Amino acid sequence: MKKLVLDSIGFPPIFKSVETDIPQISDEEVLVKVTAVGLCYHDILISEGILRRGVKDELVLGHEFSGEVIRIGKSIQDLNINDKVITTLTSSCGNCTTCIQGNDYHCPNSDGFGHGIDGGLSQYIALRRENIIKLPESIDPIAASLIACPIGVSFKALMDVANIQQDHTVVIFGAGGGLGIHAVQIARAVGADVIAFTSSPNKLEKLNVFTDKVFLIEEDLDPAEIVFSLTSNKGADLVFNPVGGALFKASIRCLSIGGKMLLLGQVDSSLVSINIAEILFREISIIGSVGADRNHISKVMNMISEGVIHPVIGETMSFQNISQAYKTLSLNSVPGRIVLTL
Repeated sequence: MKKLVLDSIGFPPIFKSVETDIPQISDEEVLVKVTAVGLCYHDILISEGILRRGVKDELVLGHEFSGEVIRIGKSIQDLNINDKVITTLTSSCGNCTTCIQGNDYHCPNSDGFGHGIDGGLSQYIALRRENIIKLPESIDPIAASLIACPIGVSFKALMDVANIQQDHTVVIFGAGGGLGIHAVQIARAVGADVIAFTSSPNKLEKLNVFTDKVFLIEEDLDPAEIVFSLTSNKGADLVFNPVGGALFKASIRCLSIGGKMLLLGQVDSSLVSINIAEILFREISIIGSVGADRNHISKVMNMISEGVIHPVIGETMSFQNISQAYKTLSLNSVPGRIVLTL
């Protein structure tokens, strides 16, 4: 079989195709033929060497992927050959206290796929039963690669971490990206009033499908002026910020008294200074959120089956075009996700 290995980090990174044996499986494992892999900005940060902590040498990237069951270990009774599946984001054990409590993403015995252990940019991968979720027939296997990340990640942040409510005004930055475009859909499904911002003109048309309050961030535009104008000078109850430092101050300015900022990413090395008095006297909360647990993934799967959420794939490329896909993602011009297929 072939797998794509990150051979050299940098800008641009260098990938190499490696021929290796198909993995052997234990009685507790399943052999999966990979169908599709979403390309995430997390992959960019690893590829450029910005994110290094805990990254495996000669890594196979890909933490969001779908596939088909090819071989089943003897102790597994609830899966069949040809079942379509997706994976959790980490190799959680399923047995520790953290996993049993439903926080399997933070399992202390796990590594992240495409980070601490090899991910989905491979023809085949051996996976433990705890890390596989069976897909319903109603969901397209390629679109399914986005269920855990980015959709599950956005769902966890909005629903569990921020506790979004129907009467909330929610500002979503990076609204044309993988996290943002699905966050728009989740927030709208709850009944929240969504104000979306993107820095890419190419993403406006797609965003208009999901919300009618979409604005292009330009150099002379202060998003807070728009937000306060649309909210009778109240401001937003919640700001969804997957970009990080570059939009940190803008996010603070958009918030109402007692508002919350959700931080889901840091896409560059920019640093920010915080006015403590502003945070204190406006009673603002700044909350970080990462990953998604099995229960988030399952709930998202149901919402997709019911037509509440629509996975957004901006472009599909083959595994062999990983370098071109990387360049395209870096240009920030494709709405939703770029997905790689065999």
